[in-house]
Amino acid sequence: MKKLFITLIIAVAGAIGAAAQKAEVESFQATPIDLTAQKYAPNDLNGRKCALVKVQVIATGVEFSGNIIGTPEKHTGEYWVYMTHGGVTYVLTISTPQQGGTAAPQRKKQNFLALKVTPATARVTVDGVELPLENDAANGTEIYINDERRGTDRWSGELFSDAYVIEGRLASHRTHTQTVTLADNETRTVTIPALASVTGTLSIDYLPQDAAVTIDGRAAGTTPLLLDDVLIGSRSVTISKDGYTPATLTATVSETTPATLSGSLKKAPIYSGPSAADIALTNEYEAFDDSSTGKWGYKHKGRVVIPAKYDWSGTFSEGLAEVYIAGKWGYIDKTGTVVIPAKYEEVWSFSEGLANVKIAGKWGYIDKTGTVVIPAQYDDAWVFTEGLAAVKIDSKCGAIDKAGTLVVPAIYDKVEGFSEDLAVVKIGDKYGYTDREGRLVIPAQYSLAGWFKEGLAWVEINHKYGFVDKTGTVVIPAIYDHCHQPGFSSGKILVELNGRDFYIDKNGKEVK
Repeated sequence: MKKLFITLIIAVAGAIGAAAQKAEVESFQATPIDLTAQKYAPNDLNGRKCALVKVQVIATGVEFSGNIIGTPEKHTGEYWVYMTHGGVTYVLTISTPQQGGTAAPQRKKQNFLALKVTPATARVTVDGVELPLENDAANGTEIYINDERRGTDRWSGELFSDAYVIEGRLASHRTHTQTVTLADNETRTVTIPALASVTGTLSIDYLPQDAAVTIDGRAAGTTPLLLDDVLIGSRSVTISKDGYTPATLTATVSETTPATLSGSLKKAPIYSGPSAADIALTNEYEAFDDSSTGKWGYKHKGRVVIPAKYDWSGTFSEGLAEVYIAGKWGYIDKTGTVVIPAKYEEVWSFSEGLANVKIAGKWGYIDKTGTVVIPAQYDDAWVFTEGLAAVKIDSKCGAIDKAGTLVVPAIYDKVEGFSEDLAVVKIGDKYGYTDREGRLVIPAQYSLAGWFKEGLAWVEINHKYGFVDKTGTVVIPAIYDHCHQPGFSSGKILVELNGRDFYIDKNGKEVK
């Protein structure tokens, strides 16, 4: 076979970000954990999900051109621009000349823009000029020809005239395969379309509520959290909240079987103390650390009232605060006197006169004298609310009263605190509500559910949020993308719809 000089150019297609005003690109990166494009992007003319480019720029009168779909949307601090090819969300940060003064210095235009994207399918056009991309081989689409790896994202080279199987491969994405036949003296350009991501479901059921969740280093939301579009494979999940030891876990996400992470964060001898300004403005005791000794104490209106002598100090509740001393937990009063010796493995703050403490691997409850009033016999225990507390017995949860009587049978996968005489319970992967006698008054039918506040509770139905009353009747339809508060406060609650945050009242009407 005669060898011919044939050039084969392979480029991975993707979204194109374009800004029509004079600007300088600071960064451009795909954010696979950001599912905004999957949720909100319209379809292009071929019926495929558009890509979403979030253009972060401080300027007015910004115009966009290129293969954009629809009209760009103005959001706080950024524009949303929908473009062909994708289902992926990108973030493009650009700087503009300062208005009303000397223009910001313009750096010399580079001949490449280094990106770390998954998949590496982005092209950028600024002022009508496409900036060529040079991708990290560890992050881009790998190009295989006849099962031999040739490069990442772009490749060109000489081949014999023949038929070739060309593949684009990328972890957690579906492989694209096509066959190309090269003739003598032929130069071909072959485009590999953006690879379709393969996703699965990840449920993160961790206490306390509203703990921050990051997946592979990117913010994903707060607990409890259910994500439907997580890339398959091993994902590093970190759960954190002030006053608790962060938990870093590995979730193995598959396309067919939902992955679940559940548990509770542990109190930790690490505390992010308030700033001096915060201390000066408050009438409460505020914990602080002495950087020279690493010990913790308390200030009141900026004045030290309890010297820094503890390994960690918690928040005062009902006149007592938990402190960490030589590897054990106890409680002090506002004079700094240790009123309950530091002898417990773990503790929580006092609530309704009792505190849950861990003794020899089991949880029980003590009063403010340190007397054990409910023996340490539970696998886990939570604080009292409205006279009842959730406990775990042999992997199932129920609720006890202050006499230690099990009033809600331990038959649920999860029981949360009581609010307005009802508590959220979990059965399998669904949530409902039980009353104080353990009767399931609202069936477990929701993907997520919140506490009742002012007679209503938020629930998640088909990935949307609505509100039900205590009979389970939907009084505000499930049309919202998110609720930003645990419940109604003063007759209103902050919700999100189509990227916009606003308050609604108990009739679902927008209010100030």
